[in-house]
Amino acid sequence: MTAAMDELLGILDLEQLEHNLYRGRSPKLDWQRIFGGQTIAQALVAAQRTVEPERHVHSLHGYFMRPGDTKVPIIYEVDRIRDGGSFTTRRVVAIQHGQAIFSLEASFQQDEVGLEHQVPMPQDVPAPDTLLSQRELLGKFGEAVPDGIKRYWERDRPIEMKPVMLKHYTSREKLEPKQFHRSHPLDDWMLYTQDSPSTQGSRGFTRGSLFARDGTLIASVAQEGLIRLKRPPAE
Repeated sequence: MTAAMDELLGILDLEQLEHNLYRGRSPKLDWQRIFGGQTIAQALVAAQRTVEPERHVHSLHGYFMRPGDTKVPIIYEVDRIRDGGSFTTRRVVAIQHGQAIFSLEASFQQDEVGLEHQVPMPQDVPAPDTLLSQRELLGKFGEAVPDGIKRYWERDRPIEMKPVMLKHYTSREKLEPKQFHRSHPLDDWMLYTQDSPSTQGSRGFTRGSLFARDGTLIASVAQEGLIRLKRPPAE
């Protein structure tokens, strides 16, 4: 196990202060604010520690309210909203300097047998063994990579990442947008498209996209719901 992985596991191993109260730390790096993924992960760990081990998280939703301070610990307060027969629901608030910086709601469920399907993985993506690592990319295209990306790629990390589209890191061109939603007066016909990329564990996941008449993507939505096969009544 690498030192970077040891550090990651240490950061995720929260200290329990009281019932439903945990404390987490940040890595000793020169970041101006806490990395959002760290806060999400620690909040999820805090929630999971109040849930039965056989129930696993299947969905979560989070909001960031304030930037996190890397120099002080984060307090995670867990609210045990519901312990139901099928699902367990938890709310977690991350607190620094007496104020909430992040909130998370998560739902947990024991594994169930049910309908299963998923959309296929894209076939036009190169295999990971054919891609260059971030350090190899720096050696080959270092002059074209911005300084901020260079510093990010030069650090030892617990998980290796290999970019498929290097152009997103080196180009100053206006590339095709993949995540920008827009406001709209909502005064004309709109197209709502929907798909369901995965169903498993008696849960169905659906996504929807709302388009304006001119093709502009206005909004995206996602929902996960409980779907169980109808069983005959017991004799």
